[in-house]
Amino acid sequence: MRYNFRKLQDNPRWLLWMGGAIALAAVVAGGWLLVQSLSPAPPTIATTPLSTDTKNLAPTLPFQALKNVRVFATTPSPIHSLAISSDNRFLVSGDNDGTIQIWDLKSGQLRHTLTQHKFAVLSLAISSDNQTLASASRDRTVKIWSLVTGQLQRSLDRHQDAVNSVTFSPDGERLVSGSRDTTINIWNWRAGQLQQTLTEDSFPVYSVAISPDNRWIASGGFQGIELWDAQSGTLVKSLPGHYKDVNSLVFSPDNRFLISGSRDRAVNIWDIKTGKVLHNLFGHFLEVETVAIHPDGTIIASGSADKTIKLWHLQSGQLIDTLEEANGKVAAIAISQDGKYLISASQDRTIRIWQE
Repeated sequence: MRYNFRKLQDNPRWLLWMGGAIALAAVVAGGWLLVQSLSPAPPTIATTPLSTDTKNLAPTLPFQALKNVRVFATTPSPIHSLAISSDNRFLVSGDNDGTIQIWDLKSGQLRHTLTQHKFAVLSLAISSDNQTLASASRDRTVKIWSLVTGQLQRSLDRHQDAVNSVTFSPDGERLVSGSRDTTINIWNWRAGQLQQTLTEDSFPVYSVAISPDNRWIASGGFQGIELWDAQSGTLVKSLPGHYKDVNSLVFSPDNRFLISGSRDRAVNIWDIKTGKVLHNLFGHFLEVETVAIHPDGTIIASGSADKTIKLWHLQSGQLIDTLEEANGKVAAIAISQDGKYLISASQDRTIRIWQE
């Protein structure tokens, strides 16, 4: 079909139609620019530049060639938690179905399967003498076990919601648990007695840690961290800086730093003395589920829902390496006390051992 453009140009209705279309486009464009100008700018987050240049780092730095990986075990249910005894004798895993498995780390043999929890085991801790295991569960209880025999010794049931995190004091005398019920409980676990309850500003507690010198208790909640005096239970400092839940906490061996991992994808390194962030590390694409630190205090490991483990240099904040997990988010990390290997557990039900 052929058009007579001269006739169209002589038609005033055509001119009105064209003018209306141009006016409509101008209105739409102007409205978009107005919305953009009125919209608040996204928050600016101070981050440490993501660099993998390790030339200036000490040549003896651990975990710079952590490439040898082997599957240690596969469990019937996705894994939420790991713990390793300081003598490298036992490895313990806590599963989504409430099962706890105690493994002989050297032989890979399964020693005990514990089934007394009703729901997922969210956290595990081993006492400094390697005799006792504590487990925290979504069933609202903390259970105390003999690590050697697997026998249940007692159940602590004063929390009113899921217990997300548990840890022993360095001297092994106390146990600290953090719960979705907004409380942090301090226990005399040998007697099964609740000594003190701390309250986290009406927000769930997702993680707890105790400093090696037994001075500080750190608790991670919604968008922030609280530092408590471990002896008096007094709140000393608040550390705002994350903008989502703080899933994991660990102190450096020299008591100078606190490392946090959050659902906001960040790993923060805090200077305890000043309460300021030393490094704000963004390298993961999804939430950080777990953090751990090498016993010499130089290297941080972070595990994420993006199926990777990232290794960071604590002092510089440099990214040392990225380890690719297989088929699921990295739910838990444990580093052996002798620093020889890193153990990871993912939602694909697999425990892996990484070695240099």
